[in-house]
Amino acid sequence: MEDLFTAHHEMGHIQYFLQYKDQPFIYKEGANPGFHESVDDVMALSVSTPKHLRKVGLLDGASTDDPEATINYLYLQGLQKIVFLPFAYVVDLWRWAVFQGEITSDAYSCNWWKLRG
Repeated sequence: MEDLFTAHHEMGHIQYFLQYKDQPFIYKEGANPGFHESVDDVMALSVSTPKHLRKVGLLDGASTDDPEATINYLYLQGLQKIVFLPFAYVVDLWRWAVFQGEITSDAYSCNWWKLRG
């Protein structure tokens, strides 16, 4: 499953690149690397649903969605994705402060742990 997810994530990178290949050099990179990654994750998430896995023959079971299986799938996605959001927010706060010069290299660790606390 991890390899299927990774393959589609990487295909998302390729699709993103193909859509921008004819743009001037300055526009070939996204405004934010997080956006690029989100496009790739959408590609990967779309192929990891129980409904799709049944459709392509990678998951046994009835053709209708079982509500309990759906809830379990959504719970797993929440554990994998949503709980990451506070950490990602702290990383962005720290990075922004570094880029703004509010945190200097001699205080990287100290300020990181202040934000984490």
